[in-house]
Amino acid sequence: FFFFFKQKTAYEMLRSLVGSEMCIRDSNKSMELLFRGNHNQGILALEAHLQKHPNDANSWRLLGKLHQDNDQDQRAVSCLIQSIKLNPQNLDTLLALGISCTNILDEVKAMNYIKHWILNNPAYAQKIPIDPTIIPEERIDGDFKMEEIRQYNGRMIDLFSQAANLNPNDPDLLSCLAVLHFIARDYEKSLMCFRNALQFDTNNYSLWNKLGATLAHLGRADEAIDAYQKALDLKPNYVRCWVNLGIACGFKKQHNEAVRFYLNALSLNPEARHIWSYLHTEFTCMERFDLLAKSRARRVEEFTDEFEIINFNDLPQPEVDYKVSNAQYLIKAQAENWQKEFEGQIQ
Repeated sequence: FFFFFKQKTAYEMLRSLVGSEMCIRDSNKSMELLFRGNHNQGILALEAHLQKHPNDANSWRLLGKLHQDNDQDQRAVSCLIQSIKLNPQNLDTLLALGISCTNILDEVKAMNYIKHWILNNPAYAQKIPIDPTIIPEERIDGDFKMEEIRQYNGRMIDLFSQAANLNPNDPDLLSCLAVLHFIARDYEKSLMCFRNALQFDTNNYSLWNKLGATLAHLGRADEAIDAYQKALDLKPNYVRCWVNLGIACGFKKQHNEAVRFYLNALSLNPEARHIWSYLHTEFTCMERFDLLAKSRARRVEEFTDEFEIINFNDLPQPEVDYKVSNAQYLIKAQAENWQKEFEGQIQ
């Protein structure tokens, strides 16, 4: 996995902030960055905090989820693993690991984290029989045959279906079940679970994005775009969703739109360098080899003469204030309590 502490540029940026208006030593400013939706600067503040306080599981978890939103699952997994080592029973971290491991196609580990989610969840652990060996822990780093993966997946789906019968109104449980169906490539059932989850958590921008991604896998690009747009209405700085919009438009052969969405994503998070490969594909489809050559410099500003590219300050206001949304879906705790704890550690 990629460990962010090896990024020289991030450290240099941190040093440049010292003494400035957004100085990371000012703890109030550190949290305000997140509450204003400035995730990139918030990530830098958290990295600085964790260099001084590496045993802060909650900050590792938050940093991992910010990387998820920024479409950087490898970094997310690295941070979330640090968090789960320090707090092995945190449900939000376990679910986030299940999602990111699914995204990087590490499916057995994804299912194992989801297994631990239900094993540690008091709403289910004492109410339904759960076999902890349903995914063999001792083999988790080994290789698996496709048939073995299908068997593990089938058992997990049976287990989570039992739990859903017990509590059909739990959006996190329904998300777990949706991910398990997604791993099984049963996208219709995954879609149904995400739709059901949204009935109980309508403002969850991440659920809208996952709904869109599932629709996209079913070839329903127009519906996927509608779901992505809803996610961006709720959280305009959601880099992963800008990327998914680009993928959907590329599928529809709307290459100019796809390029614009990818460039928007890179404008919001220049560290997501894998997006340049998506742009190369679009430029090739457009037979715009001049743009392909220009993209080798990896500078978004080189394309402003032909494409309208947003930056963070151009984004519309979210339907749900960033402070409210981040407190509910990223911090996942009483925001005031977490802020007080964070400030006490960073001072």
